[in-house]
Amino acid sequence: MEFNSQLFNYQLQKIKAHPNVGLGRFHNWRHRKVHHNELNISGKHTLSHRNSSKVSWRESLQLASVAGLQRVSQATSTPWIILWSILLVLGIVCTARDVITVTVQYLEYPVLTSVTLDQVAALPFPAVTVCNLNRVHCGNLRRLAAAKWGTELGTQLLKLHDLTDCQLHFQARAGRQVQDNNEANSQAFFSTTEMPPEDSSKLPQPANQTRSFNDLMHFMAVYANFSSEVQSKIGHSYEDFIRSCTFSGESCLNSSLFFDQYSSNSYGNCFTFHTRRKTVIPGKEYGLSMELYLDQANYLRAGLSPQAGARVVVHEQSHEPLPQEMGINLSPSAATSIALLQVQVTRLQSPYQSNCTHNWDQSTFQQYVGSSFTYSAQRCQRICLQLAFEDSCDCAHPAYMDLQRGYPPCNLTSGTIESICARQVAASFESRAKICSCNMDCREITYETTISTASWPTDSDWCTAAKRLLLVDSCESNDQEFAGDQRQQDRFRIQRNLLKVDVYLQSLRVRSVSQTPSMPPQVFVAALGGGLSLYLGLSLLSLLEIGGLAVYFLKKTIRAAIICLKNLKRKAHKHHHSSPHPFLVTGK
Repeated sequence: MEFNSQLFNYQLQKIKAHPNVGLGRFHNWRHRKVHHNELNISGKHTLSHRNSSKVSWRESLQLASVAGLQRVSQATSTPWIILWSILLVLGIVCTARDVITVTVQYLEYPVLTSVTLDQVAALPFPAVTVCNLNRVHCGNLRRLAAAKWGTELGTQLLKLHDLTDCQLHFQARAGRQVQDNNEANSQAFFSTTEMPPEDSSKLPQPANQTRSFNDLMHFMAVYANFSSEVQSKIGHSYEDFIRSCTFSGESCLNSSLFFDQYSSNSYGNCFTFHTRRKTVIPGKEYGLSMELYLDQANYLRAGLSPQAGARVVVHEQSHEPLPQEMGINLSPSAATSIALLQVQVTRLQSPYQSNCTHNWDQSTFQQYVGSSFTYSAQRCQRICLQLAFEDSCDCAHPAYMDLQRGYPPCNLTSGTIESICARQVAASFESRAKICSCNMDCREITYETTISTASWPTDSDWCTAAKRLLLVDSCESNDQEFAGDQRQQDRFRIQRNLLKVDVYLQSLRVRSVSQTPSMPPQVFVAALGGGLSLYLGLSLLSLLEIGGLAVYFLKKTIRAAIICLKNLKRKAHKHHHSSPHPFLVTGK
């Protein structure tokens, strides 16, 4: 069989004239060429395997659509080959760098935060929780202790009384009648607490501060041991605390329709205002207005209630109030206005950096939380800390007893084993030896507040306010000459215990803080294409061509290695049979 050299040269020139032909034509030509190379043709037209491989490499590089490879294969002199090879290597390095950088940035899942201010037609009114800064009402404690006299609960209430210094005197008559002289001593108490110290240059001693802390911790351990029902009975009642309530000009004083009671170890009874109505007109006149009576005469003594006033928390309707972490203190004898601006925050879930949590099902504390409230990162943090204290110290921290798991409250007075354990648990969180897996909320609504205060009630209006709130029966006007008469005592009591708070939306604008992926998949593909095409001009088809060439050269290398091994075995076999047998060799 003769080798048709003219046909071969014609096909080769045809391929050179069309360097951008597809892979299909290249493979057809390659198979025909390999077929001719593998023919055992004798004479001057026989091609060696080495020359065939050399032609295949050069012709294959010329067929590739990568400019650098074409320049290297088409170069006719060594300097040009070296130059184009260096440029090709630099292009490969730069392309690899850009591709790696873009890929790493994409795998970090960065987010872009945008802030907008939108105007809406109506906004749902938030929940508002109010608490008295005094957790135990001395008068209610007296009445419950008298009712439970002679029982285990009565003994525990007497123990609490001894810690609070409520000036309660129990007399063991029939039924153990109890007399309370709080009101009689309240004027003297307030006047003495307002007097300056005898020596103002003296600083508080550390021992006194430690004693005050120990007294508070001891009281908390005893108080937290009572059930929520008992704590509710000895706290400030709704009727005595909230004396007036209006929403959008209408009364909201009916507790069964508008308020829910919430118990806190730090503030006692708290009351949460709820409404399904939306606000369409902003301003104080169309918000929530409450007038609160503190009843400081029944505040705890012994430094257990060092501040007088109320605490208000503005939160989302579906979130549990957290007065210990959030909230604003309200001063007595003042009208406080709280203007609200709704802030809506939207975060992205995993794998993005924000890694937020949408509901309790995605957290590790689902079994401890009911379905009443939606997920909150702060609530999750409180549960995590409570479980850590209980698991490590076999007692519950008095400030973290949201879950009723049957653990007794810890006695955190200085020097006790439980206080040392609690400090060790806190130190482990501080050093990050322990962490709480509490992610931020995926959707969070908060309220930015603007607070202003004014004196209330005034000297000319206190009597009108007191009669309207049924705090006094009557009071004479223009009778302010005698400081010790009943009018002055009533004015002192009213102004010292009364406060007003107005909560309203200052506008119908919503500040939206939302996260979006800064590198979504389409942006990643575009950036990746830019990195590939900038230095080497690569495209998806070019990558497929390079992959096809790599597979072809790999197969050809394997085939050449197999042929080489066969030749080596053949030569070894021939050498073995051509060697004379040693016993047949005879010497002369």
